[in-house]
Amino acid sequence: MAFVCSLLEDEDFAELFREGNSFMAKSVVGYDDVFPLMYYIAVFLDVVPGGLYELRCCVEVYNGETEDWQYLWSGAETSFISKDVRPRVLDCLLGLVQQIVSRASPKEMFMCTSDANIPKATRKHVLVAKICEELGYHVRVADQYEGQRVWHMEQTEQRSRCSSVPTAEEVAARQEE
Repeated sequence: MAFVCSLLEDEDFAELFREGNSFMAKSVVGYDDVFPLMYYIAVFLDVVPGGLYELRCCVEVYNGETEDWQYLWSGAETSFISKDVRPRVLDCLLGLVQQIVSRASPKEMFMCTSDANIPKATRKHVLVAKICEELGYHVRVADQYEGQRVWHMEQTEQRSRCSSVPTAEEVAARQEE
């Protein structure tokens, strides 16, 4: 694959969708200059059994030749995105999270790492949790279970900022214990 980032430094374009209680925000982040592939960042907020909303994200790959979609849930599957553009893709993801959570405004939601014991994924989730705090959610993080981590976010009455989310360094230090 030859991924080419199409994100501009000063512009964002996102599509927001709603169907019932399900929300999705997505943005084109790149294309392949060899194969007919388009890459999107997608953020989902869906009600799961038990009535809670789950916040999750992935890279969607659209194949223009076959008209098929592929969904990359694990960061380990996105190594084709070069290190020099990853910060822009992460900024796009965080912007989509901010938009979808602001629009949906669920009382409670959670998110979980897709992979076990991956510090970079934890860093992304910590940044997403910070966005949620800025939007007035109290965030709690659970101890790891089989290497995966879960964050629970609940709207606060005062919509004040909380400081309960550990930094990436604190999470890494806990993992070493």
